[in-house]
Amino acid sequence: MPIADLEIQTGQIKNPEDLNKLRSLLEKINAIVHQALGVPDPEDQELRIQETEKRSTLKIAFTVGRNEYPDLNSSAFFVTAEQVSNLFKEIETLLRENNFLAQLIIESWANSTFIFEELEELTDEQNSIRSNLENLKALEKDIKKIDLKIYCDKSLEQLAPTLKEKIEQQLCTLFQLQDKKLNSQLVFPDAVDTDLAIEIDLKTEKGDELHAKMRELIAELLMQTIRNSNLDAGTTTEIWLRQNQAQSIISN
Repeated sequence: MPIADLEIQTGQIKNPEDLNKLRSLLEKINAIVHQALGVPDPEDQELRIQETEKRSTLKIAFTVGRNEYPDLNSSAFFVTAEQVSNLFKEIETLLRENNFLAQLIIESWANSTFIFEELEELTDEQNSIRSNLENLKALEKDIKKIDLKIYCDKSLEQLAPTLKEKIEQQLCTLFQLQDKKLNSQLVFPDAVDTDLAIEIDLKTEKGDELHAKMRELIAELLMQTIRNSNLDAGTTTEIWLRQNQAQSIISN
């Protein structure tokens, strides 16, 4: 995180060279994002490219909060409105210079939880964590709906539907959801940096939010499900659990 997520109109990727050019453009944009916002970890960036029947859209999304980089000396990461505004202008300029037409969206997510790992064999300690988490009492938050998106590398195409079903079942159990409150989508982008990326957007009736520890427990439970889903060792996986609305800037 941050992530540059490009949805490009169908027909504009005609060959591998076109895809490589788009990847190169997003890498430049990620470099601009890091410099403009002062992201403390130079390795913390990601891109995703997928085709769409709709208008081309470039979305830059990132998390902010007091504990976004716990492994670094300063774990807090916040940005100012001026930083985001300047970033918006810089990216628009780059897109114009490359004759690239797309709606630009920048999203800043507070009070969210993001975890990433490269899958390995389960350890006894991880199995113990899973056992404890499964005893977690079903949450009683007043959930209006949950939007679930699962982005998969095309190499995971056969396993993805089963994995999607497991995650759906788990979310319904945790939040005591009726199926109609869960909107889920399985996506196979043309280019990804992470093999399996899960985005969960929680919307509550009153705008209430889960505290950090509860979000971490939910994300860890979902990650344990993924670890037990017959994915190859070395599969890169991330979960991003978000709440209510981001602070956004959107171009016309």
